[in-house]
Amino acid sequence: AFILKIRVLCSFLRQAASTALNYALTLSEAALAEIRALIFELRPEYLEKEGLIAASEYLRFSANHANSREFISADSRDSRKTAKS
Repeated sequence: AFILKIRVLCSFLRQAASTALNYALTLSEAALAEIRALIFELRPEYLEKEGLIAASEYLRFSANHANSREFISADSRDSRKTAKS
């Protein structure tokens, strides 16, 4: 009788574990679908219109331009300080 109870319990646990895993899988798939939808909505318009290569070149150019602007403004601040001293 004891072994039968253990077998029934094991069967129940397998079913419960399977149910829990299926639920987790369903939640994961729903979360992934939501993330993909959000990413698609946040996608830059330039990427959609011009394509991946043009968008990546645009971002590279923008980043380089922003960096050079920071260096120029930092250099000009230093030269102003030196001129005042």
